[in-house]
Amino acid sequence: MSRGSKAGFSLIEALVAAALTAIAITALMGSLSAVTQAYSRIDEREQLNLLAQQKLDEVLALGDAATSQSGDFTEEGVEGFFWETDVQASGRDGLLLLTMIVTRESTGDEVRLERLLVDPPDATEDAAA
Repeated sequence: MSRGSKAGFSLIEALVAAALTAIAITALMGSLSAVTQAYSRIDEREQLNLLAQQKLDEVLALGDAATSQSGDFTEEGVEGFFWETDVQASGRDGLLLLTMIVTRESTGDEVRLERLLVDPPDATEDAAA
């Protein structure tokens, strides 16, 4: 039987196949790592948005929206996040611009939500009229 008629793989062919497989697995693991990191960032951003919306709803429901405030989320059991509201004139008569800002301490990422509020007339203006 001649040497060229043997069936199977040579050692060189097996090593090349193993090397190509290792390269492909390494590339796939790198892609998986990038996807995991992107998912983590999306999850963190979603948490920022949810906390900002929750606190904005709370401030509006309690009627404390006309003054600037700040705090954290320790009462909610969430550490490392801070919030503040900023109230300014909107440029339109009778409307205020309320901005809710939530910041993650560890990364400095922040989310801003804005709402227009009706600016109630002062009681002294009502009495004078």
